[in-house]
Amino acid sequence: MQTGTERSKGQGDDQSADSNRALHISPLLQVVVYSLTQLTRRNKTLLLIVLDVALIMLAMWAAHVLRFDAVSVKTPQFIFSLLLAPCVTVPVFYAFGIYKSAVRYSYEHLWSDIGKALAFAVIFWFLLLKLLGAGVTFSLVLLFALLAFLSISGVRTVARHVIFRVYRQSYLARNSSVRTVCIYGAGEAGRSLAVALSLGPEIYVAAFIDDDAGLRGTMILGKPVILPSDLDEYANTQKVDEILFAIPSTSLTRKLEIIQLLESKGFNVRNVPGVSQIALGNIRRAWFQDDYIGEILGRQKVTPDDGLLRNCVEGKNVLVTGAGGSIGSELSRQIIELRPKRVVLFELSEVLLYEIEQELRRHAVAGDIELCFILGSVLDHTYISHVVEKFAIDTVYHAAAYKHVPIVEQNVITGLRNNITGTLNAAEAAVKGGVKNFVLVSTDKAVRPTNVMGASKRMAELVVQAISSRERLAGNPINFSIVRFGNVLGSSGSVIPAFQDQIRMGGPVTVTHPEITRYFMTIPEAASLVIQA
Repeated sequence: MQTGTERSKGQGDDQSADSNRALHISPLLQVVVYSLTQLTRRNKTLLLIVLDVALIMLAMWAAHVLRFDAVSVKTPQFIFSLLLAPCVTVPVFYAFGIYKSAVRYSYEHLWSDIGKALAFAVIFWFLLLKLLGAGVTFSLVLLFALLAFLSISGVRTVARHVIFRVYRQSYLARNSSVRTVCIYGAGEAGRSLAVALSLGPEIYVAAFIDDDAGLRGTMILGKPVILPSDLDEYANTQKVDEILFAIPSTSLTRKLEIIQLLESKGFNVRNVPGVSQIALGNIRRAWFQDDYIGEILGRQKVTPDDGLLRNCVEGKNVLVTGAGGSIGSELSRQIIELRPKRVVLFELSEVLLYEIEQELRRHAVAGDIELCFILGSVLDHTYISHVVEKFAIDTVYHAAAYKHVPIVEQNVITGLRNNITGTLNAAEAAVKGGVKNFVLVSTDKAVRPTNVMGASKRMAELVVQAISSRERLAGNPINFSIVRFGNVLGSSGSVIPAFQDQIRMGGPVTVTHPEITRYFMTIPEAASLVIQA
């Protein structure tokens, strides 16, 4: 989510220019770096091996000079140990995968990997010398290991830093500046985000912001940690283009408090999900938009009753009409999480049915559930009755309807026929097929309707109520329910997409009345409400 207004950057721009000049690298060095990065992986590996051999031999020579004196390096014993060291170390490095790591993307873990491989190699080298009768002191071994570790890991760290600076300078040559950000949250999500951003030259992470006073003044990944109260003072000395909020575990109420506080200070804020959440598939496409729909609510998500959710779904055959729509598709997603025996998705639009089919086929849980995708119209009474009987449906969720008020106003006959006759056909098919539960998805516009769409949904409700009364008198145990929605955020026809388009186009944002009060729920909340009915 991106909020706030641009902060004055007069002083920050000067500092940005200074930092850009500080990044200057000589053209000769740039040519060398580009030449090296263009080598094949095989040639890069050979270059690293040659470099490591030289560093190992240099470390051995330095260890002898420091431990004994320059004369000792002229003895046959020294020359033998000098030649043996790289012969042992390079194969060990290769076995430990050291040469598989790309230098420009290497991080602190490479130091530990080099340390482990080098420790193994030095121990093996020491034992070989002992077996071959070459005298070597333990202090010399330790000194050699320390110098070899510092030189090998140090050269790789410097090389990575130089490569990164060359690429950043190249980026600056094509663009005006690097975007400077602070990350709010010094936890796992914030650190993962900082590491990911450091791979490219476009964004520079200046600092972490965290509420934990114990972290104040510490360094994480080479970046200072400041408190929110220090942010104004910090922004006066360092350009801050944007603040990335990276605490996915915090409550929505607390998140909104923080974002509003930062917004009041004039900062741009963007909400970023945790990398682990993205990898685990817990984040949907809407998270990556500037305006995450759920954040607009300003309240905590309503938790459904698990017992009610499973009552009409678990182990049963379920039919969803209008399964490709915004409500119907979310119903389908939540239903398969509740372990039904079979789910039949009934949809008029081939495109929408294909999209929901592709999504559910990839779903991890759906492999154990029979999924049936039926292309058809609820206006075809014979066909929908056939579907209900063929698949022995236990529960029907009737979400198929035309609900766009202006469209239905212009297509009165079609709208009335689909919403009223379609509901009648679905309800009668449920009765004929021995369905146990039938749920009609309705709308608050059916209450004292002022438009054709609302009137059609009210008529659909009356149809369901009439059939329910008839079947109750006949002793039929079928249970009919009706669920009315208010405004569902992000659903097809919702006001939010219209607001988003207006904002992107520079406004104005149109509302029905400045004093109107709207009550919203999210699509998942709406779907869970229907299932609980």
